[in-house]
Amino acid sequence: MTASDNREDERYIVLNRPDMWRRGLMAGLRELPEGGLALSEKPVYAAHSVYAPIKLPPGEEPVDFAVGLGPTLYLLREGGRRLDLYDVAAGRWFDMLDFVVSGLQGATRLAYRDGMLYLAAGTGERRLGAISELTGQLVWTADASGDRTGRPWPHASGEASNEPLDWRAGAMAVDWREGSLYVLDRLQRRMLQLDATGRAVRVFGREELDDAQPSAIAVSAAGDVYVLDGLHRRVHRFREGLEKGRFGIPLAAPAGLAADADGVVYVGESRPLSDGAEEDRYIHRYGTLGEPLGPLPGYRGPAHKLFIGESGDLYAWNREQSAIVPLQRRSVLAGGGSGQLIEGYYFSAALDSTEAAMRWHKLVLDASVPDNAQLEVSWLYGEHKRLELQGAVRDLDAYLADSSIDPSVKAIALNALDWSEARLNPRDMLLSGIGGRYIWLRIRFIASGDRSPELRSVTAWCPRQSYLRYMPAVYSEDQNGRDFLERYLSLFETFLSASERTIDRIARWFDADAVSGEYLRWLAGWLHVAYDENWPEEKLRRLLGEIPALYRIRGTREGLLRIIELYTGERPFIVETFQLRCAASAEVRETFVRLFGEDPYRFTVLLKTGQAGEESERRTVRRLIEDDKPAHTAASLVPLQPWIYLDRHTYLGVNTYLSRPSSAMEETGGAVIGQDTLLTDDGKSGFVQGKSSVGLDTVLI
Repeated sequence: MTASDNREDERYIVLNRPDMWRRGLMAGLRELPEGGLALSEKPVYAAHSVYAPIKLPPGEEPVDFAVGLGPTLYLLREGGRRLDLYDVAAGRWFDMLDFVVSGLQGATRLAYRDGMLYLAAGTGERRLGAISELTGQLVWTADASGDRTGRPWPHASGEASNEPLDWRAGAMAVDWREGSLYVLDRLQRRMLQLDATGRAVRVFGREELDDAQPSAIAVSAAGDVYVLDGLHRRVHRFREGLEKGRFGIPLAAPAGLAADADGVVYVGESRPLSDGAEEDRYIHRYGTLGEPLGPLPGYRGPAHKLFIGESGDLYAWNREQSAIVPLQRRSVLAGGGSGQLIEGYYFSAALDSTEAAMRWHKLVLDASVPDNAQLEVSWLYGEHKRLELQGAVRDLDAYLADSSIDPSVKAIALNALDWSEARLNPRDMLLSGIGGRYIWLRIRFIASGDRSPELRSVTAWCPRQSYLRYMPAVYSEDQNGRDFLERYLSLFETFLSASERTIDRIARWFDADAVSGEYLRWLAGWLHVAYDENWPEEKLRRLLGEIPALYRIRGTREGLLRIIELYTGERPFIVETFQLRCAASAEVRETFVRLFGEDPYRFTVLLKTGQAGEESERRTVRRLIEDDKPAHTAASLVPLQPWIYLDRHTYLGVNTYLSRPSSAMEETGGAVIGQDTLLTDDGKSGFVQGKSSVGLDTVLI
């Protein structure tokens, strides 16, 4: 983007938008969410900084676990009669439920999603059930031959079968994104997919898993379903019921399977160790296509089950030590280890001055550079875009945009060009050299710690117009002296040019449509506008826009009505004393006096029901009234209430309504529900002797 600041035709080009960064080459860098560039990061799992390994309590043999929000760990024991709850943050175990009374017995598998616990039993009529985490009530069940509605399971083709489908859950997993529940049927060697309400969606994987021994499943954030085949030591990948690939796992006894948000697949080991042998079992990582990514550095030992919760943390179950180990997911700078130097490059596309032989002036960087990090900036001039690259003359911008060339190969070729001497951590730097129409920038990001330098924008100024032009001509005659003096004066130019630009553009700070945040409120203070600090900016901006018109009618009835309407969104009522002369009797007059008083210099502002409902809003309305009313008058503020109260502020058609039952109600002998009555049910399941809806959130068994 090229613009002018109206100072002797000086122009600048800014790199600060994602589309502009992407025209160049980012090698080892990432885009920041708030805009800008930083060194690439990679996710790692390491010992949790807050949560210690969870020792399982004595009792029946644990058979499965799941992790909910909080985080909360749920442990299922042998026989499915007991579920233990562990508050991970507090470090305490609690007995939770007894499934003898729940109607689902013999549960062997457990899963969790969004306040619902899913349990699967290996035998019995009811094979699957959903339990409310909040109430412990059974919400729905699915039996051995059909889904919760009694319909038969569909075939792999999606058509229903009339034949009973006996199935036995070997593992379960949930899709955090869509809410689907996947059950691994180890009896029939297939996958069953249900929605969050227990209705069958599809059956798949029968042919692909026909000769397998599937033992674990996992679902990635992208919706891929992974199945671990312990017999052939391989992983199958499915999407929407179709196999998309498979890859081998060179482990003696693979066990446990998980997939993270980046599509990395994690597989544990369960082979036994001989006495005295050194621990060499790890959690191994694989890419989506099966490429090995090495073991997980933060964990050593067997992992009989792996689970990644909605928060992204990984939990590994070590049966030998009867413990579940939480591993925290965090991001570290990619490409380096302890004490290693991490670097990345940004090569910009050509910045075009549109003029030949342009002598570029300076670069201004908006960047933050932490300790143990730095930015190195160098540049390259050219009158045209064709330069010699790898022994051939190529258009440099076309080369940067060529997606068929690996970025690392591009970086090597571009680094071989004749770049200027690098400047270290510049904020505002002069560009030396004879110049050219185009300029390319090379910015090297370097870090040796755990924090990356962040570059938010780069501004290139041209043509060269330094403070040397204000000096007598004698100071420019000697080239060496000219260069030194120009660099020396650039220090003062850096300090003063920012102030000059601020002064040049100061008018925009007085435009309510152009400013925001603290500047908008500062402008309101200049205009002595009474406003609430909690006002949204759009409301305050609208008020400031009408201030000239409001000041012309300030102190009048219409002015007060309008300013309160701008704040509350509704026009209030104003009752002045002279309007009460219409009283038809002494009794009515007495009521008027009690409600509004008889001071001829007092008036009353009536707010409609719901208008300025919070006390803080009513305080703002009172302040608006005090600032806007004539000095010799007094005012009362009355918020109207939505009920009938005789001899008080009750106004028909404003805050009080008379109604009668509708004809439909009269015919059926029904009742009228009052205006202020709200019927709602935001619960997820029923309560015994409490709210429940048979067929919706409660099942009778």
